[in-house]
Amino acid sequence: MAQSLELLLEEAFAHHKAGRTSQAEALYRQILASEPRNFAAMHHLGLIAHQTGHHADALPLLRRSIELSSNPPAYYHINLGNAARLAGNSEEALDALLQAQKLAPDDPGIAHELGLTYDKLGRLSESAAQLQRAIELGLGPAPLLARAYQNLGSVLLQVGDRAKAEAAIDQAIRLNPQYPLAHMSKASLLFLRGDLLRAWLEYEWRWQSKGFPTQWPNWPQPTWDGSPLRDRTLLLWPEQGFGDAIQFVRYVTQASQQGGPVTVVCAPPLQRLFATFPSPVQIVAEGNEAPPFDVHLPLMSLPRVFGTRLETVPSQVPYLRPDPQLAAAWLERMPRAAPGRALRVGLVWAGSPTHKGDASRSIRLRLLSPLLSISHVQFYSLQKGERANDLRGIDSRLPVIDWTNELGDFADTAALIANLDLVISVDTAVAHLAGALAKEVWTLLAYSPDFRWMAEGDASPWYPTMRLIRQQSLTDWPTVVARVAEELVKRVRANKAASPE
Repeated sequence: MAQSLELLLEEAFAHHKAGRTSQAEALYRQILASEPRNFAAMHHLGLIAHQTGHHADALPLLRRSIELSSNPPAYYHINLGNAARLAGNSEEALDALLQAQKLAPDDPGIAHELGLTYDKLGRLSESAAQLQRAIELGLGPAPLLARAYQNLGSVLLQVGDRAKAEAAIDQAIRLNPQYPLAHMSKASLLFLRGDLLRAWLEYEWRWQSKGFPTQWPNWPQPTWDGSPLRDRTLLLWPEQGFGDAIQFVRYVTQASQQGGPVTVVCAPPLQRLFATFPSPVQIVAEGNEAPPFDVHLPLMSLPRVFGTRLETVPSQVPYLRPDPQLAAAWLERMPRAAPGRALRVGLVWAGSPTHKGDASRSIRLRLLSPLLSISHVQFYSLQKGERANDLRGIDSRLPVIDWTNELGDFADTAALIANLDLVISVDTAVAHLAGALAKEVWTLLAYSPDFRWMAEGDASPWYPTMRLIRQQSLTDWPTVVARVAEELVKRVRANKAASPE
């Protein structure tokens, strides 16, 4: 019986190695039915789950196989570490990979996976050290080495070492010229230093990148190259998040001047807001059938088509407007104006938790307590989503009015913002909305900001009424909040001085 199980295991390994995973899985299960403690069959059954994307399902099998083996090889710990990292359990991944590195200290693959895991945990210096070690140990062939250089560049970009980051990313492109992620990282570097013309070209590689959140539509009509439309209908469609659509819908004015009708597709929460756009365009919500069109383009490719440079960013605001009736309805509910009235300030402290950079861009509400204690300020929460519940944990006597359960879409939010003196927001859609409405807005930025904010300065070429307040070191929100509090006190004094006694 033992001999037949060994033969079955060899057969299963052969199927597995050849990529015939369904046959291999059936044999591994057959072996485990006869010998439930067969750690080799158990481990490789878990490995199949991991390789087919079922990382959470793989973990119990991979863990148990290590427990049953008296002397598990390094690759058992590597597989557990990789599966745990991809399942979102970075601490377990780190433990497994460190154990693997003890068994095989000169394995470049282990160093690379440790680098990725430390990155997930926010331990960036350790991440960079492991990725550099993977490179020095000779991770290969070229596409794998390119991946290590790209990951190293990404980590160095996060810590603000842009010169070394660019060197690593350029090396990744030299090793693998068709590597989309490296080209996107190159685009980020170019954006950060204001080299927009080159950046837009590199940014087009996003459509080749695996896991990019928006899929290119399977339409027979050609993409628009920016040539005169000559009565052809242009369809512009959204990608990525709400903030991206709000930022780049400004280009519709230029598009509508190219000699043909323009239709803009947008997410339903943006439809009423975009209907206020001054150009004669048709607005259609996603999910509805698009009207006939001749050419199409994603909104975020319009800057490339129009050859946008830093000095030619279309920065005229407002290009979106609140509904006057909605704005009047909000005003009616606000505390009545009086001499020396409180400054009305909108507040957003968190973005979408699904955004890949949310951990660095969002703030815990408790960190904003220095703002909430400033007198002569009435705060209005503009925070939507799960993090709106953070207000439940603060003193109900603090000056925060929360009407967000009545904000059904961005038109409602725009109408509320119209009645505010100032918006203070982290890098999320509301910051873009306030800027597009020409409302004074202070945007709080992480040390390694999103590409559109560039690397330095407190002004944005995209929004003349926006002020950028940046972290000066990684994760240092307290210093940012202290600066905001200082500036808000000045703003209150100016407001009181301008108010009639």
